[in-house]
Order: sequence, then C-alpha cells, then structure tokens
Amino acid sequence: MDLLIDDAGGVRRLTLNRPHVRNALSVSLQEQLVAALLSADADPAVSVVVVTGQGEQAFCSGVDVKELDRLGDTGWRGPYAQPHRSVWQALVELSKPTIASVNGHAVGGGFELLLACDLTIAVRGISVGLPEARLGLAASFASAQLPRRVPHGIAAELLFTGALRPVDDLVQWGLVQRVVPREELAATTLDLADTIARNAPLSLRRMKATMTKGMALPLMSAVTLGAGPDPYTSQDRLEGVRAFAERRPPHWSGQ
Repeated sequence: MDLLIDDAGGVRRLTLNRPHVRNALSVSLQEQLVAALLSADADPAVSVVVVTGQGEQAFCSGVDVKELDRLGDTGWRGPYAQPHRSVWQALVELSKPTIASVNGHAVGGGFELLLACDLTIAVRGISVGLPEARLGLAASFASAQLPRRVPHGIAAELLFTGALRPVDDLVQWGLVQRVVPREELAATTLDLADTIARNAPLSLRRMKATMTKGMALPLMSAVTLGAGPDPYTSQDRLEGVRAFAERRPPHWSGQ
C-alpha cells in the first residue's frame, strides 16, 4: 500500500509508503492522502493528524516526476486544475491540528507538505528545497504560502533558484519547531501529538479555524470571526472547568 494509516489515542498517522522512489507523490498516492485527510476530518475520534514518510532517505521528494514524464502531453495542467481537492488544500482546510514528522529530505511537493501543516518536527542533517523552476513546474502552493511564513527575499531565493537548504535554516525562519536525532523523531512527534490530543477537541478546531481563516483579516475582525465550533457554549467547557476545580483529568465528549 502506498499510504499507511494508523490510529492511536486520538492521533491519526499517515505514512507515505513509497521509499523506493523517495516517497514521491504519484497521482494515486495524492488521491489516497486526500481521502484519508477527509476521513480524519469527519472522524470525531481523531484529534490530531501526523504526516510522515517511510524509510530514512526522504520524507517526500515531491510529485512523481517519472510519472509526469510517462503522462507526456496529455493535457495535465497541474494539481490545482483538477476537479478534486489537492493534497495541500486538504491539509490546510483540515479542521484539526496537523504535524509534519519529517524523516528525511523534503523537496518540491514534499516541502509544500510541511508548509501546509501547522507544526513540523524534523531529523537532523536533512535538506529541503523547491526545484520546480528547474523542472518547468510552478510550486503553486509554496509560491503563495511561503511569503506568508518567511520574509519575501527568503521565499524568492528558495523559489527562483531551486537550491537546497539545510533544515537548520528552516528553524531560524520558524518553519520547523524542533530538530531531533533520527532515533528520537517518532517519540518526539508522538509526545507532541498526544499533548495536543488530550485537549478539548472543539477548542482545537476553533483555534485552527481562527488561525487559518483570520490570517488575512484585521486583528479584531479575526478575533470576532466566530469560525469553527463555539466551545463556550459546549458541554466540554462545563466539563473542563469542573475538572480543573476538582483537580482531575477532563473527559471530553466533543459536544
């Protein structure tokens, strides 16, 4: 299977399972990822989604270039000219927190996967980059998202040169929250995911919606946007306050 799906304690882990081609995103794998993300969004038992790759060489090497070569001139116009949602759109629009657990090099669409996630943990010594300009492609998602996350000049250099950069640069730019030894990646990711998953699901969804939809709004317009579910009128708000007063762990219902 090109995509492995594992659920544990409110955390859904999606593992790109094409290590023989550096976990390249074939059309089939992209469709499987979108379906898995939509399923996670609709599943009340899932609070956090983790995206990672199989093997040690690559997190994801981007779209499957050999597959594009086989397609030839068949009228394919890129992931955003299709009748269905793209992987990156599905990640951004997911109502629940997402973590990129970057086990190897992240290039092209693989770099865009971590840009689409809320948090990123990566192994030491890897490189990232956007070589699309060298391949006649567009890096459409990164072209729009990267300038929102880093200074314009940094985004322009990455996009226009196609050069690879060490993961430590991403830490300086705030794109990666933690860099860890390879043997600590899984445990560090799971610890962060579990910490998030223990919180009230409606609160997480409200925060995610406000962050995503309020980014381009004036401050108070974003504050009063009212995006996502309202935790203030929920049973979970009553339970959270009661559990705090009684000094016990809360039991969330998602209602």
